[in-house]
Amino acid sequence: MFKEVLQTVRVNYYPPCHHANKVSGLPPHCDAGGLTLLLQINEVEGLQIKKNGQWMPVKPLSNGFIANNGDTLEIMSDGKYKSIEHRVVINPQKERMSIATFVMPWLDVPIGPTPKLVEGSEELYQTLNVVDHLKLVITSKIEGKSVLDMMT
Repeated sequence: MFKEVLQTVRVNYYPPCHHANKVSGLPPHCDAGGLTLLLQINEVEGLQIKKNGQWMPVKPLSNGFIANNGDTLEIMSDGKYKSIEHRVVINPQKERMSIATFVMPWLDVPIGPTPKLVEGSEELYQTLNVVDHLKLVITSKIEGKSVLDMMT
């Protein structure tokens, strides 16, 4: 499914804000693609992941990438490899910069549970092609795992 891929890159800049507790850098969400690689450029904390219902900070790695599973990988694995719900909070004193690259299958590829992984069990997710999956993502409110919930 990943022989040919769509790859996008996003550069993020979060200026310092004295009212950081009143604003959000990015609301809680999961990435739509299969895999996200993130470089936190200036090593300022802000990325948080949801673990056991609690928000946990992700310490920036010096010269290292953070890899996140996206919704596409969760769908293809029929829930065995979960997408990572995350958000970004603003730092009141320091700017934060990051670069993210998102990888997903090419537009005509169907995204659905891989037959070998669901053999003998009921599929959790429906199958859509990448274009329809992206339309669903774009027209949905960014809110936790809401896109995945619509595909069950």
